[in-house]
Amino acid sequence: ADNSLITDVYALSSLTEIGNYLFLSNNHDLLNINGLSSLETIGGNLTLTNHASLVSLEGLHGVKKVGGNVKIKFNSSLPEGEAQELIDAIGVSKISGTITIQD
Repeated sequence: ADNSLITDVYALSSLTEIGNYLFLSNNHDLLNINGLSSLETIGGNLTLTNHASLVSLEGLHGVKKVGGNVKIKFNSSLPEGEAQELIDAIGVSKISGTITIQD
């Protein structure tokens, strides 16, 4: 999603699997992604970029497999180490592609 009006993703709370990719970008009022806490599998890439207010990735700690790359970039309010905590929660061996983390 690329929408400055999105403030949460709770409408997706029953989602357990995404067959392709999860791309969230430029949602400047999005504080967290807790609505994705039921998600276990992402079939393709996981991309989280350019969220000015995002302070937590804990909502994705239940993901057990990413079938592509993980890119977490330009999330200016995300605490240091938060992206790496997500990678650790998923497990590097459960990510099929490359991992990119950038402030």
